Amino acid sequence: MKSRRGGSTGPRQRSVRIELGPLIWQALQDIAAQQGRSMHDLVTELANDALKLAIHVYIEEFYRADAAENWGTRPKHLP
Repeated sequence: MKSRRGGSTGPRQRSVRIELGPLIWQALQDIAAQQGRSMHDLVTELANDALKLAIHVYIEEFYRADAAENWGTRPKHLP
């Protein structure tokens, strides 16, 4: 059974609600404790990393789709 937990992340205190299984929540608590960090700090770091990755993926997909639609190929600066 999954449980929802809420919290806030980042300097602007974004509210976050995520649903994870109890084993994942326990693992996050264990990792935070082992690293001497709060759950808030750990989840904030993970959320920031995930947002950065999502932005990179979105931009790459946007330009790949645009290139395929308008030029029939990818621009040279994209892998």
